[in-house]
Amino acid sequence: MERRVRNTAAAGIIACAALVYSGPGFLPGRVLLPADLIREAGVWKKDPLDRRPVSNRLLSDPVLQFHPWDTAARRWLARGEVPFVNPFAGEGQALLANPQAALLCPSTWPRILLGPRGWAVSVFLKVLAAGLGVAVLAREMGASAPAAALSGLVAAGSGFSILWGLHPHTNVFAALPWLAAALLRSLREPSRARMAAVAGAALAAAVGGHPETLAVGLLGIAAFVTWEALAARARFGLPLRRLAASAAAAGCGFLAAGIALVPFLRLLAASQAVAVRPGLSGGGIRWAAAVSQILPGFLGAPLSNELDLSGVSAAAENFNSRCQGYVGAVVLVVLAISARRLAPSFRRGLCIGALGLALAWRLPPFEPILARIPILSLGARQYWAVLFVLFACAAAGPALMEAPVASRGWRLAVVLAGFALLAAGTLPSIPSARSQFLDAGEQAIARLRARGRLTGSAEVY
Repeated sequence: MERRVRNTAAAGIIACAALVYSGPGFLPGRVLLPADLIREAGVWKKDPLDRRPVSNRLLSDPVLQFHPWDTAARRWLARGEVPFVNPFAGEGQALLANPQAALLCPSTWPRILLGPRGWAVSVFLKVLAAGLGVAVLAREMGASAPAAALSGLVAAGSGFSILWGLHPHTNVFAALPWLAAALLRSLREPSRARMAAVAGAALAAAVGGHPETLAVGLLGIAAFVTWEALAARARFGLPLRRLAASAAAAGCGFLAAGIALVPFLRLLAASQAVAVRPGLSGGGIRWAAAVSQILPGFLGAPLSNELDLSGVSAAAENFNSRCQGYVGAVVLVVLAISARRLAPSFRRGLCIGALGLALAWRLPPFEPILARIPILSLGARQYWAVLFVLFACAAAGPALMEAPVASRGWRLAVVLAGFALLAAGTLPSIPSARSQFLDAGEQAIARLRARGRLTGSAEVY
């Protein structure tokens, strides 16, 4: 009974965190969708070169792609027909076989049923599922109930959960910790119910709608679960049989998604995108993403009335790509201090997560190696950060609550760093300091426009 109360309390706390982010979309007259972006679309402007201020240009896909796909699917379903194609796109492009449409994903259904009002429900469910999933995974890895709840909170507020909240990336991310937890449980105490849970989690991940996040997540989870099985082989003997059974259960989940996956794979095989994909990943170390792991807003943010210097350099990327691996500067410090004192499962997860982060940042010698691996070389490198987010969030709770800090000096350093960040964050709210920041920003924009780095009018920036 006490355990059930603790679990309910943890779920309630994570649900409140999810509601903090998605709550404005539930208010009357509000939707959790940047609908103002259609003002920037060419069809709404007399002059196509006219730049109109909008809330966040990085969120154009939900308005210009995902919402129209939802509308097309709703029209087909209202007629009692399966939305195999979208007759309003080209000459009838695939809709059900389009992974990003994610029509088979449960978090897409509120959008189809409720229209724009369903976006708030969809985002709430995804953030909640990701947080609860990481909490369950942390428990399976050995964390206490309070520590697991804290891990779930960190996952709910991570850069990946929030920045991709309107995208199919988070459909997949929300399912990954459940899959990892189900696999761990099936390895330790296999049963039909637990194998069914593995298949269900695999199905949820497969229909999520973002193949790159899915592929990276599956590789990382497979490596982690295999490592865990080998490390615990003394308890239940040779792990190959149980590993094979768990893998077969996951395979059944993927087969259940075959109605959408098989047509997609056939389209992918005949697509020209495979030939041009490597050029999209760019080259060189992603230094801006590395800095954003600690200071996500050091180049500004693309929100309304905020400065965004993503265009200063090609290596700076856009805000979502460079900040998606963020789990909190304090969490990083505590993980660095307490990593050696964590349970072996968490240390193994952090090793896999650190490797994912190195691949995401295109650090040598990992980048040349990955570039030579078939299929994997075609994916965008930044999505490897999802492995770090998954395992760092799972370890965050135990690191913050259970692992002792190394020394009094470290504790003092963490406290002082926290106060320094607090002071730096409050400076822009001081009128005298704010005017100086604005003057410096305007001067920087003028210099960048003079050098040709920024091509828009000064008002846009």
